[in-house]
Amino acid sequence: MKNHILFFGYTGLIGNQIYKHIKQDNYDKIFCFTRKRISPPTNKTSIISYTDIDIDLEKKLENVLQKNEGKWTIFLFTGETIFGFINSQKWKNIFKTRIDINKKVISTLEKFNIEVSKIFSASAIGIYYQSPHTEVTENTEPQDNIVSNLVKDWENTVLKSNYVNKSVIMRLGAVLDKNSKIYQSLSLPSLMSIGINFTPNSFFPWIYNKEIPLIIEYLMKTDFSGILNTVCDNYITYREFLENFITNHSFLKKSFIIDIPKKILEKSLAFLMPSYYELIYSLFCSPKVIPQNLINLGYRFKFNNIKDVIKTM
Repeated sequence: MKNHILFFGYTGLIGNQIYKHIKQDNYDKIFCFTRKRISPPTNKTSIISYTDIDIDLEKKLENVLQKNEGKWTIFLFTGETIFGFINSQKWKNIFKTRIDINKKVISTLEKFNIEVSKIFSASAIGIYYQSPHTEVTENTEPQDNIVSNLVKDWENTVLKSNYVNKSVIMRLGAVLDKNSKIYQSLSLPSLMSIGINFTPNSFFPWIYNKEIPLIIEYLMKTDFSGILNTVCDNYITYREFLENFITNHSFLKKSFIIDIPKKILEKSLAFLMPSYYELIYSLFCSPKVIPQNLINLGYRFKFNNIKDVIKTM
């Protein structure tokens, strides 16, 4: 039987890293769906550009699935960034690029009863926003708020499908990479050795972008399905991350951290974007997130030294 890949989010930070790591000899065809018109990087890869989710995407996806029989590995890694100012239009795009696209893909797979090897779907560690617990695992019950509800809806597009036993939900922490938003936002002030931390201190669940495809490769060899806290097992606070990042990037090789109470941050964000401020605020309110399922599976992190990772950024 032929083996194919269906890839959503190929042009994104994480998707591009996963694609570069794929052993293409293991697959017959790779279909990358994107809104961007770009040239395919290999003969095996087809770039399928679409204009809208409701009609064009569905039509082109059905065409690909009907013309290419085989077993499929699915990557669902779309999602507009939550960094920056969030208004009603950006919220719609955040929802659409995560939930609506997932729904469309899953419903089309179900419609044609497509045989699936594995579905890997991105999610966010933000589900633990303002958790009453100091430590959380995949089994910790999330609270009821805009952040958790977004993530639960996102995850349920897969978890409530016919493919639940073939699916892995990767709850990602802060993805560290030179092209990441966090790097871009911190690089300039870090040159001057300055950083802002919000107190009381929160943990900083992180993962190096190059680790993600290694985890996926490891999971392809297991029968695991379910939710994974896809974060490193080296637990640090946001303040510790800032100190290391700034020291590495500054001219003086020193860090000067300004501590600001979280209440000030919360009130400022609530004033600027009252309906959606929790999405940004959640980035600075994380408890200690433990990748319990990865630990139980015996996975050993290759990139778990934050100082070494920062040096590569």
